[in-house]
Amino acid sequence: MARKIHPEILKFLSGISLFQKLSPAVLTRIYQNIEERNIYNHDVIYYRGDISDKLFIVRHGEVMLTFGESGKSVKYLGEGEFFAENSLMTRTQHAGSAIAVMDTLLYVLDGHFFLELAQKEPILSGNLIRLMSNRFREHLEPDNKITSLPRRMICHVPLEEVQGYKEKLDAIVEIGGYSHVGKMTLVPMESFEKVSLQDAIRKLSLLRNKFPIIHLYFQQVGLKPEFDKLLLQADQIVFWG
Repeated sequence: MARKIHPEILKFLSGISLFQKLSPAVLTRIYQNIEERNIYNHDVIYYRGDISDKLFIVRHGEVMLTFGESGKSVKYLGEGEFFAENSLMTRTQHAGSAIAVMDTLLYVLDGHFFLELAQKEPILSGNLIRLMSNRFREHLEPDNKITSLPRRMICHVPLEEVQGYKEKLDAIVEIGGYSHVGKMTLVPMESFEKVSLQDAIRKLSLLRNKFPIIHLYFQQVGLKPEFDKLLLQADQIVFWG
């Protein structure tokens, strides 16, 4: 039985650059062929050299793409962005790896279905050609989204009352900012109280576009169970006490 498409999902798909101006009927057909895949923070989606037969769309979360043999050049993708289309179109191995850097929900499209649909739908094939051309130009331009500066999220947990705790955190961010061109910020964990994990990840992902290094911190002593899943998004946890 074909899945019914929720208006919110239809709106999401229509907002993806690859699917712009496609009819609701075509978007519905795309959705009916989507596999939803939950990927946890730090899980690998595919490795460099793997054979590509899927198109991936970020429903929510954040994915890091690596480039080159060293993997030091990276690009970050968030909600509504897609990847692996170049390898799919050229039928070549992935030139880099894809790794979730926050809990992520992916929409996964079978490559054969997608390519057959692109052949039948001129709007889709036109979007694909235009976007691949734009991405090729991005690789040639010095000021593009590919960077060697990794994103990091550190969470600070006080296990007891620490004198000057907040002042010390401010100093860490201020001093660390000199080595990261000032792109570092401090965010209280309690600001995500009563916020769903999906919305919290969305806000953090948007914030990381401006501040690659985020220091989350608990204002009160100890851990709170409601923040357990958000705590797992951190790359490093620092206990104070």
